[in-house]
Amino acid sequence: EINAPVGLCWDTIHERLDTLALRSARMGFEYLWACAIQAKATVLCEYEHRFDEGIGLLESAVTRVGEDASRAVLLEGIGRQFLLRNQHDFASGYLLGALEVSSTAGTLLRVRAAMEASRAVGLTDAKAAVRLAGQAVVYAEEMEDVTRIGILGELAIAQFLSGDVLAATRTLDNAAGFALTLGTSTDDWKALILLLRHVCGYIVGSFQGRRLVQGVPLPEGHDPRAPARGPRPPAHPADPRGG
Repeated sequence: EINAPVGLCWDTIHERLDTLALRSARMGFEYLWACAIQAKATVLCEYEHRFDEGIGLLESAVTRVGEDASRAVLLEGIGRQFLLRNQHDFASGYLLGALEVSSTAGTLLRVRAAMEASRAVGLTDAKAAVRLAGQAVVYAEEMEDVTRIGILGELAIAQFLSGDVLAATRTLDNAAGFALTLGTSTDDWKALILLLRHVCGYIVGSFQGRRLVQGVPLPEGHDPRAPARGPRPPAHPADPRGG
C-alpha cells in the first residue's frame, strides 16, 4: 500500500514514479521499471479513482516487457484492480496468467498472485480456490513473519467454504501454532490473532448448528457473520495532502 508523505500531492508522486521508470528503462532494469509502472497504476486506480487510465497503463506495459517476472508484476497488478472492483472473471484470467509466468518473480508476488487468484475463482470453483490457496501457502513457507499467518487463515476459510471443515480446522491449528512461535506482540500480530479467533469460533459453531461458540464473545466491533475472504476496496482520499 502506498502512503503519501505529508505535504505531497499525487502529481509529485507521479513525477517521482515517472522518473524511476525512466531511469530504470535507461539502465536496462526491466523488472524495476515494471514495478514503477504498477505503483503508478495503483495510485491512479485506488487513490485517484482513474481506473480506466490505470488499467490502460498496465495493459500497454505488458506488451513492452520481455521478462516473465516483469510480466507477472504487471498482470498481477491488473488482476488485483479488477478483484478490488469485484469483477472476478476478469481478475481470475489476469491473476492466473501472472502465476504462469511468476517462477522467477519474488516470493511475495507469487504468494499475492496465488491468494488473489484463489479469491477470484472462489465464487464459482471452490476446489480451485482451495488449490490456489494451498499453492500460496507453499510459496510462503520461507516467510517467517505474520504474513504467513494470514495466508494460512485464508486457506482455512477457502477449505471451510468448500465444505472441508476438518481440513480447515487443521490449517487453523497450524496457523495458531506458527503464530505462537513468532514471539511477537505487534499490532499486526494481534489483529491476525483476533481474526483467527473469529474464524475458529465460526467453524466450531458450525458443528453445533449455531454461529458462535457459547460463552466465547466476539471482540468488540466484530459480528457473527461468516468469515469473508479477500481485500476490501481502499477508501483513500483523492488528495494526500495532510496525511
